[in-house]
Amino acid sequence: MSQHKKAVFLAIVVLSLGLGVAVLFTTGVLGQSPAEDVDAVRERLLGEGQAAYARLDVQPGSSLDSPEAVRALLARVDFSSDKRLDAQSRDELLDALSGFVYARFIQSDPETYLEWREQHGYTFRSEEDLRTVAGIEQVYRQALGEEPAADLTMSEMFTRVFSVAHAGTGSPWSLTAVASTGDGLCAAVGEMSLQDMSRAPLEGTLSADLWRGRVWGGVPSWFARGPSAIELLQTHESLLYADIGMIMEFQDGVRRPVVCTFIREPSSGRWRLEYLMAYNYALEQLCPLAF
Repeated sequence: MSQHKKAVFLAIVVLSLGLGVAVLFTTGVLGQSPAEDVDAVRERLLGEGQAAYARLDVQPGSSLDSPEAVRALLARVDFSSDKRLDAQSRDELLDALSGFVYARFIQSDPETYLEWREQHGYTFRSEEDLRTVAGIEQVYRQALGEEPAADLTMSEMFTRVFSVAHAGTGSPWSLTAVASTGDGLCAAVGEMSLQDMSRAPLEGTLSADLWRGRVWGGVPSWFARGPSAIELLQTHESLLYADIGMIMEFQDGVRRPVVCTFIREPSSGRWRLEYLMAYNYALEQLCPLAF
């Protein structure tokens, strides 16, 4: 690679995940001028992504009025190239994915989302974990623009943050449409281990670069179900995971890749939502997507 075309990598710590620090990354390739401003490169590359996303067919969120309607859409995700998933496993994964997408992104009642979590065995993480590891107080500050009251419970904080994410007009967190063809729906299945926690990039009609969107970050979760992936890997050689990417459109008119990572629990064989990655969000916009 020539000196006039070098990769740029910028990492900014933005918030915490249950297993470590989530980082907002911007990546790019500089052109002929090595002095070109990194922010300008980022904006140019983001623009290229938006142009590609704009060409995708989408289905309005208003038509996705049930988990079954969401499932019918997400059934277009192609898992056929991976032989580790049989028909039953794919069906169970689609059930878990569509239930989550409907409860978190489409319907707007926090109690309905809580019910979905509880029905599938998830519970609130401990208050200490949410405060010190997940950085939930920072999530609250960014979502509501104020300090949380000292007597505010985690459940109350969740309800307020969830409601803000679905409130008003022009919200960058309130979904209006989801890609409706395989061009904007993609999956990657693989195995992670303690020696290699990396996951295969999403690719398809859109390139891996466009699925990353050039700016990405991990979103903190309010909930847990059993031992974390890291804890499971202390006693299991590897874990099967599935990344499912969806191009989503939000009220602010921006289309963004959103990727859900599920792992299959070794003891039960059930799929569990482990990570959520959101792309093309500004630093101050990311936290209210807490899931």
